[in-house]
Amino acid sequence: ALSILPGQRLPYESLPALRDRMADIAPHLALLQPEVAVQPASTEMATLALDAATQTAKPSSAPLVSAVTNFYMTDAVSRASTTMAKCTQVFGTRV
Repeated sequence: ALSILPGQRLPYESLPALRDRMADIAPHLALLQPEVAVQPASTEMATLALDAATQTAKPSSAPLVSAVTNFYMTDAVSRASTTMAKCTQVFGTRV
């Protein structure tokens, strides 16, 4: 398990055991319908994803840049609002 790496081993040895414990703590999490419940990924797929990520991802010294140019218009309610549209015209797209 991944918890071994930082030296804090968890008492769960399988995904079903973890889900059972989560259901004990928060019963509403166990109320999901089977057809909408998230299916567990295989160990092989996780390994492939980690391998691909470590091979292609290169550290960069470039600063992180937000893809959001107008924070105040990122949700549907604000985009539908004439008041928010007027505010955006007056104040611009400052974040």
